[in-house]
Amino acid sequence: MKKIRVSIFEDHHPFRNTLQILVGSAEDMELAGVYPDARKIEPSFSINPPNVILMDIDMPGRSGIDALMEIKQMHPSVQVIMFTVFDQDDKIFEAIKRGASGYLLKKSTSAEILDGIRQVSEGGSTMTPSVARRVLDFFKSAPKESSYNLTTREVDIVKSLVEGNSYKMIAAQFSLSPNTVRNHLRNIYEKLQVHSKSEVVARALKEGWMK
Repeated sequence: MKKIRVSIFEDHHPFRNTLQILVGSAEDMELAGVYPDARKIEPSFSINPPNVILMDIDMPGRSGIDALMEIKQMHPSVQVIMFTVFDQDDKIFEAIKRGASGYLLKKSTSAEILDGIRQVSEGGSTMTPSVARRVLDFFKSAPKESSYNLTTREVDIVKSLVEGNSYKMIAAQFSLSPNTVRNHLRNIYEKLQVHSKSEVVARALKEGWMK
C-alpha cells in the first residue's frame, strides 16, 4: 500500500506533537516532515516531498497563507489543508483563492483530520462544517453570465467540488458516469484556463462570477 506522505507546519509545540503522533499512527500515512514555522519551504521538499500538508495560518515569521502561495507555485500537485483556529470569511476565502484544498479548524476531531487528509489525497476537498456553510453561502446565488460560458451542469459540478465531493461522488450525485464527469471537468478547466480543482474555486472566488 502506497502511503500518503504528510508534512506538518505548526508553531505550537504540544499541538504539533499531537498531530505528529496522530499522523504517525495512521497505517496509510507517513510523516514527510514536521516544522515549527514556514520560513523555509523548499528545503522541506528536498528529502521526502509530501503529498499533503497540514498548514497552520498564524505562525511566527511568515503566515501559512503566504507559504501556501509559494507551495502551489512551486509544487502545484501538493495538496494543502489549512489548519487553524480562524473561521473568518477573509481567512477562508483568501486560503481558497491561494489554492488550499481544505480548511479545518483545530477543534476538529482526530477522525476528521485523518479523513480530511485522505479526501484531499484522493482529489476531493475537506472543510469543517461551519466553514463549508460559509463557502456554500457564497455560491448559493445563481451565477452571473460570464465570458467563460459555463453550462448549468458545469456550474453544478463546480459547486459540488466546493462541497468537497470527489469525482465519484459527483458522478453519483448527478447520475453521471465517472467518464462524463471527467469530460465536464476537462471542459471547465479549458474554459477557465486552469489545471486543477482548487484553481477552479479560486478563479470563481477571485472574480466573483458565481456571486
